[in-house]
Amino acid sequence: MPIREMTVQRRVDGTIDGAVEYHIHYSVRTDALTEPKTKDFRALDMLAAPGAPSQGVFLAVSGAVRAYGRAAASTDDQHDEHTHFFTDGDDYQIGYRYLPPSGPPITRTYTLAAVRAAPGAPPAEDFDAVTDFLVSYGDSAAGYVP
Repeated sequence: MPIREMTVQRRVDGTIDGAVEYHIHYSVRTDALTEPKTKDFRALDMLAAPGAPSQGVFLAVSGAVRAYGRAAASTDDQHDEHTHFFTDGDDYQIGYRYLPPSGPPITRTYTLAAVRAAPGAPPAEDFDAVTDFLVSYGDSAAGYVP
C-alpha cells in the first residue's frame, strides 16, 4: 500500500490584503524503503484541473478539517494554519498546527474519520470526492505510477 503525506498550508499572514491562500506539499512512495516522489502546488491550480471538485466542496471539507483542529486547540482563523495528513492503514492521521504571531505553535492530532463523524460535517460524498481527487491529482503531479 502506498504511503502518502500531504501538508496544506492555509496562509493569511503576509499575503496581499490578507487574502487566504492554500499551498499543498504532496508526497507519495511505494513503501517505507523507497524515495518519495513530491510535488508542491496551490489549491487554486488543483481546483482548475479537469474533474476537480467544486471550490465550494473543497472549502467545506478543508474548512471542516481545520475547524476540528481549531476547536481542539481553542484557536481562531486569524493566522496561518498547517494541516499535515498521512496514511495510517485505512484512515488518515491529521496533525493540526496553528501559528500565532508570537509564541510557540499550537498543535493537535486527530483522524479524518473523527472529522467526518463530527456534528455539522459535510456529507461523506464530499469528503470522498476531495480525498479521491487529491490522491489522483497529487500522484499524477508527483509522477507516481502505482
